[in-house]
Amino acid sequence: MKYVVIEVHESYVVVLDQEGTFSLALNFNYQLGDQIDAIIPYEDITTQEVVTHKRRKWIPRFAVLSVCIALILFIIPTFNTPVAAASIWLSYNPEYRIDIDTDGNILEIEGLNPDAVEALESMNCKHKTYIDFANAIIDYGMQNDTLVDGKTIEVYIDTDDQKLYDSISNNLELNLKEKLCHKEIDYEIEHISKKHERKQEQHQNQGNPSTTPDEHQQQQQNNNRQQNNKQHNTQEETHEQKREQEKKQHNK
Repeated sequence: MKYVVIEVHESYVVVLDQEGTFSLALNFNYQLGDQIDAIIPYEDITTQEVVTHKRRKWIPRFAVLSVCIALILFIIPTFNTPVAAASIWLSYNPEYRIDIDTDGNILEIEGLNPDAVEALESMNCKHKTYIDFANAIIDYGMQNDTLVDGKTIEVYIDTDDQKLYDSISNNLELNLKEKLCHKEIDYEIEHISKKHERKQEQHQNQGNPSTTPDEHQQQQQNNNRQQNNKQHNTQEETHEQKREQEKKQHNK
């Protein structure tokens, strides 16, 4: 019987005979691929070593299986995750951001300040469209006296699709006009870029005030000086007029 060494270990080797049977044999300095005519069976191997040997064969297979499962659970679903086509900011003190798809269906709602977070927890929102949500937060604000006459609802839309922007803007315009027709509550609908511009202007004004305290004091001193000079000139003109009148009377 011929055997081929297919696996080498410190005290034993794994051999394959001509009939396709695997066997364990004592290792007499065999090398991988050696062909031997006779073997001495390795009968002293313990059960634990056999189990370890089998487990070692399964480790690569288990690793491949784990990778496949990870692909199925984590990577493949990302291809089915809807992408937001637009984001809408609604604010009248509570401030909310809504991500929607091209059909106007809500993908995500986020409260951007503590009042908004508290409102979302109380409302238990399950709205499908941004119009439904806009109506819900208006009703909530009126019921809780956070949206009262004299306030303004600010709406900002962020999307690169001009047609979608026009659609959202027009729909919100019609809805808010109808919703607030009996209230003295105003609303503004603009592109998100307008909000960024206002914030930038506020930041610049705060960082670079038009006049510093020293400049203001200097300006006030100049104004006082000009006022004093004006009064002095007026007094001089009055005295000059009196002298002219006295001179005329004396000549008469």
